[in-house]
Amino acid sequence: MNPSDPALFSFLRTLRFAGRRLGKSPGFTATAVFSLALGIGASTAIFSLVNAVLLRDIPVRAPEELLEIYLSTPDFEYNVFSYPDFEDFRDGTTNVFSGVAATRLIFTQSDRDGGVEIVNGEAVSGSFFPVLGVEAELGRTLLPEDDVAPGAHPVVMISHDYWQSRFAGDPAVVGREMRLAGLV
Repeated sequence: MNPSDPALFSFLRTLRFAGRRLGKSPGFTATAVFSLALGIGASTAIFSLVNAVLLRDIPVRAPEELLEIYLSTPDFEYNVFSYPDFEDFRDGTTNVFSGVAATRLIFTQSDRDGGVEIVNGEAVSGSFFPVLGVEAELGRTLLPEDDVAPGAHPVVMISHDYWQSRFAGDPAVVGREMRLAGLV
């Protein structure tokens, strides 16, 4: 920029004038700055939430082909299936759906480094990851074969965030035993 530019000179003169006027009324200036900061912060927070929940596609193979199915009763519209109900539904809809998976939100405790922490997760069927078309970053996902016998060989997958925060991204975590709810 050229210092002798008349537009730059005019802008600097206007900026100095605005600074002097704002300096003469510090209460108004503080209120204006606070209001702007609050408005910008609230708008950013709301947009971040809307973007994460409504605008961004979920990272699965074909999100437009997925649907959630609930058991509806007069008391509650969104009841969950029991596992035997899920098995009956899965087996009875093989000609309708290319795959059916089950999931249930769980809260459990994790024993680690001599301490216990509450962790939230999902108990999922072995078909969960193949139906979503999601691969593991490291190791393997659960497979339909993991559903052969309930509780026969429990498998745990951890999220990327949990892997980074609790295991410092250590790739040697694959294959380690993990105690959840006091069970290995």
